Amino acid sequence: MSFVLPKGARQFFKALDGSGQERWLLFDTWYLCMMLGIQKRRLGPKDELDGIVFISEYPEAFRPHSDFIAGLLIDAELTRQKIDLEDKASVESEMVKLLDPTRATSLHEDGIELLNRYAVAGFEEIQERMLPPAKIEDLLVACAGYWMPVVAA
Repeated sequence: MSFVLPKGARQFFKALDGSGQERWLLFDTWYLCMMLGIQKRRLGPKDELDGIVFISEYPEAFRPHSDFIAGLLIDAELTRQKIDLEDKASVESEMVKLLDPTRATSLHEDGIELLNRYAVAGFEEIQERMLPPAKIEDLLVACAGYWMPVVAA
């Protein structure tokens, strides 16, 4: 398995495809959804993936960050599965399951599948919280609230 979008994501973000001077990649859509799913530590159902591989490795701009993405995945999975960080054997076992240093992404197929499923959960959250964006600026403003802490008055 390689990178696959959640069902409906292409349609939801279609206004950003090729709009204006900014360049919005399908990978940007996937990455945004994945990051929100990772933050929530929630996997979406595998059957909610659209099944169309849009890219098999990270785009050039994301390649230097492959270790960071792998680290986010490991952290999310250790937390989601409630693996004790002091249990070195369990942590190592999970890392072996998720990582493959021979691949361009540094991720095993299982790791990529999990990231795709995190993207599904993130997309579900986005759909609940906003309408399809018309411009990248609108999307970024709307999404800023996903990561900014709520300030008490």
